[in-house]
Amino acid sequence: MKKKIVLLLFLSLFVTDSIVSKSSMDKTICCKRGKRGYRGPRGRQGRDASCGLGELFINAQMMFWALQESFPPNFVSDPYSPVETFIMSWTLVPPSELPPIGANFNIPIDLDRTQPVIAVIDILVDSTFVMGNAKIQVDMDYQANNGLLGTVFPATGFADTQVSADFPVMFATPVNSDNMRHISVPVILDQTKIDGDWAFIGVRRIAAAANEYGANLYLSAISIQYSRICS
Repeated sequence: MKKKIVLLLFLSLFVTDSIVSKSSMDKTICCKRGKRGYRGPRGRQGRDASCGLGELFINAQMMFWALQESFPPNFVSDPYSPVETFIMSWTLVPPSELPPIGANFNIPIDLDRTQPVIAVIDILVDSTFVMGNAKIQVDMDYQANNGLLGTVFPATGFADTQVSADFPVMFATPVNSDNMRHISVPVILDQTKIDGDWAFIGVRRIAAAANEYGANLYLSAISIQYSRICS
């Protein structure tokens, strides 16, 4: 009887040990970490919430001047001669008390009024042998429906006035040719003043800090550049 019990215990231990050993072996075989595979290229980072830039442009035919009531604008250049494709622009005389060249427009409905807004003034320079610095002043007014514009009380005049930094003006080459040089002058507006849905912009030259450019400049176009509201 004792032999049978000893034999049964021996067999029980043998079976148990076999099961544990097999389980450990299976665990080792099935769960061993394999060699790391090739890591693919990293994906692009997501973009921010910006919906991109917008632009409103005003060409010379859309502008007006108090001293030039007839159209087209008061300066026509022909840089593409002999093709004779004319470019119209407005004369920006050296700093004086002359009224600004102006335009009115509707404020874009997708303009984000919490982000910077820039007026880019596009200027043409002829081939007159003159060099120096110039500066531009931009006057802005904004009005909502039934708003009052003007300078007679209770109107309050312009909502915002900004000036550019001095910028160098280099004549077009060769001297005394029909060529023109293009200059873009950025003027940062105060977007916190933008209200309503109607706007007026006035552009004029003011005195540079030093070495004033003594000849005429020619206003060709205005670009209002802004960040767009996400729809």
